[in-house]
Amino acid sequence: MSNNQRIRQFVLRSPKWIVGVLVLAILATTALQAHAALTQADSLGHTPVVAPQVVDTSKAVSQSTTGVAAVTATGTKTPASILNCTPASYTAPGMLALNTFNSGLSEVTEPTNYYQIYGNTTTDIAQQLTKCAPKIASEDNQDFVGYSSYAINWQYTYLPQADGRCAIQDVKIGLHLGGVRPTWQQGPSTSAAVAANWQRFITALNTHEDGHIALDRQYAAQLLADLKQQPPTTCASIGSVLDSVIQHDLVALAQANDNYDAQTHHGATQGAVLILQ
Repeated sequence: MSNNQRIRQFVLRSPKWIVGVLVLAILATTALQAHAALTQADSLGHTPVVAPQVVDTSKAVSQSTTGVAAVTATGTKTPASILNCTPASYTAPGMLALNTFNSGLSEVTEPTNYYQIYGNTTTDIAQQLTKCAPKIASEDNQDFVGYSSYAINWQYTYLPQADGRCAIQDVKIGLHLGGVRPTWQQGPSTSAAVAANWQRFITALNTHEDGHIALDRQYAAQLLADLKQQPPTTCASIGSVLDSVIQHDLVALAQANDNYDAQTHHGATQGAVLILQ
């Protein structure tokens, strides 16, 4: 690495909640920034070498919810014996080690973590979702149906040019996706209507969450393109210029997810509504 080379790396984490039995919309924003720059003199006593500068930023910028948007009681039924579900847990994805990836956009998608629920009726299903869905400590252990999240981090280098300006190069974007969702095993006395109700609900829930994932991928690709196309600028200002580009794209991603939730009522208009029967 040359004496004038700089490296900047960031991380963004954004969780998306799926809340049940009733939809709850949550939005929280927190930010933490840590900056570190080291200098050292080389062994010959020449001009100090500036070691790689690393800047890490972790920020929760958006949360989206999908759950049972409406509950309608249409009847009652004496339940047969059903199995007990096991409370689920979930660990959100972390930032990728970009030094092990090539330039460009690198995506790692973890297999969806499914937790098993049981029941003969939609009331059984709703009760087991409440009991065994993962708990989020940061949200006061609030019950929710499923959880999907992403971590975006980025790294680039910039070098001085012959004209004295600095140019960005070797841009890397990391996108790490993960999530947990329910899967249902019907009971011995489950009706065809209940099975159809569940299938419609879970299909719509998956469709809604997949829409969020598509937005995450779209804006991660946009971030890569926007950084790569930045023209050379003064070395003193390139960091702030690129930071502005990054923040613009992150805000755009958060807004896109918010708009998507508003347009779909967090999946309700897509069919993520469980009707109690």
